[in-house]
Amino acid sequence: MAISSIAVGRKVFLKQVKRRTTKPSRRIPPALERERAESSVRQMPERLVGPRWRNWTTPDGVVVDRTVEKFCPGCKQVKPNASFAWAVRAKNKLQPRCRSCKSERDRLDYQDPEFREMKRAASREWGRKYPERAAAKRRKWIFGLDAEQYERLLQQQDGVCGSCGQPSVKRLGVDHDHESHVVRGLLCNNCNLGIGMLGDNIEGLERALAYLRRHYVD
Repeated sequence: MAISSIAVGRKVFLKQVKRRTTKPSRRIPPALERERAESSVRQMPERLVGPRWRNWTTPDGVVVDRTVEKFCPGCKQVKPNASFAWAVRAKNKLQPRCRSCKSERDRLDYQDPEFREMKRAASREWGRKYPERAAAKRRKWIFGLDAEQYERLLQQQDGVCGSCGQPSVKRLGVDHDHESHVVRGLLCNNCNLGIGMLGDNIEGLERALAYLRRHYVD
């Protein structure tokens, strides 16, 4: 009897080990996660048709249609969905607080030095883990250039620097006018730094060219 119970226990243990080792990973690729999130946002009005999700009553007794509006627990007001920032992992894809309340809460949080250092460390770690996504995020924030526009510029320049015409080992940087902030093209690091050091204007480049012509030795 004892031997049979040991054998049964061993079979159950082996089945559990096999299930754990053969279980597929639940991690969703970032591209698929974004696609699902965008699809969910587009289909939200059709998805939230049940009375339990569509209608919700605030603590003051106000009925909220959550397909078009949302209650903010910060300011205690019912606001349209456009007043709430996007949240990928939320069920309705919206932040719990409105934009103004979230900004005020973030401002108070960032007054804490420990909180600021924690956020900076997390941001640096994310940048090291996903360098391409971090670079794309910086381009979008600084120049307003998304990934499709960057790739279109890169194809127009045949994948080489717009100034020297040479391929670059590193990803080409975005060159822009510092007064109008208009994107001019993509340059390698040396050309981008050189134009900036010469004043980022035609006069500075012409003076450097005249200097080289005066001292040019054939």
